[in-house]
Amino acid sequence: MTAAKRSGFTLVELLVVIAIIGILVGLLLPAVQAAREAARRSQCSNNLKQVTLALHNYESSFAAYPPAMYWSGVLNDKTNDIAVWSRLLPYLEQGALGANYTALSTEDQTMGDGTPVMGLRIAAYMCPSEINDTAKLNTDGSLNSYPGTYGVNLGPWLIFDPTRLTTPPGSFYVNSRLRPADFTDGLSNTLMAMEVKAWGSYYSGSTTATSTQPNVPSDLCGLGGTAKMGPNQTDNKEHTEWGDGKSNQTGCTTTFTPNSAALCTFNGASYDVDFVGVTEASSATAVTYAAITSRSYHPGCVNVSLMDGSVRTVVNSIDRNIWQGASTRTGGEPMTLNQ
Repeated sequence: MTAAKRSGFTLVELLVVIAIIGILVGLLLPAVQAAREAARRSQCSNNLKQVTLALHNYESSFAAYPPAMYWSGVLNDKTNDIAVWSRLLPYLEQGALGANYTALSTEDQTMGDGTPVMGLRIAAYMCPSEINDTAKLNTDGSLNSYPGTYGVNLGPWLIFDPTRLTTPPGSFYVNSRLRPADFTDGLSNTLMAMEVKAWGSYYSGSTTATSTQPNVPSDLCGLGGTAKMGPNQTDNKEHTEWGDGKSNQTGCTTTFTPNSAALCTFNGASYDVDFVGVTEASSATAVTYAAITSRSYHPGCVNVSLMDGSVRTVVNSIDRNIWQGASTRTGGEPMTLNQ
């Protein structure tokens, strides 16, 4: 009588099958991750397209582009430090929110139920690749504000001169009322907005900066100021309030090319920092300079929009002169972001 023939896998065969499945998963996972990132980057580009079209609708209504913020001339007056993003809400199908932005301070604007308007998450202002997509809370745990991951173009370095002896060269500045004709470089050659990371680290309040731009990112470490950074996410204060018009919250400059790392040491730890000198509206004479680098979680690049409504992906290796030229409206520099 012959023995029954066994069916099924041997141990060796089972191990081979498991190994093959592991290899296939290892090959497919990067492809899946890449596809997901491509989708997130596409949505990010779409966000920038939406906000720039909203800007054009605003200009059609008011015959001028919005300012980075208004300032009455009274020191530390925050009565109307409303950001560009706040003013564009009615043109992003957020009219009910936009109606709350009157002459109140951004910190005082609330919905009917008491919810702070600036504490609401606005999808068009948040890149889906942002890893710190979380609200900013008060010390008692109540809602304070929500980050935004797009900064309006404030130019290369100078962003505010309270004496008005020098006009900043960017697309937006304090009390500006620019029109398309003011962009002699052309709307298609001038940046409107760039990606930034939420919950960023930065130095602020220093008066040591001058009109001479820092040469390399590490130069920011020696400019001084109060450190707004630390080991906890909430220690890092930059770009946490999409409704606040001050540069450290809703602005971006082209001092350095995208994703340039300015690594400075604070309390024994290293942080990738930005720099904002004298805060807008805090001095009647001191000029505000800022290095607020465009950063993203997209590998090797950032998304940007131009004043004409077009959107570009800009690689980290872009020439610094070209990058800075794209942030000025009247510089006459040759510029192409099609890289």
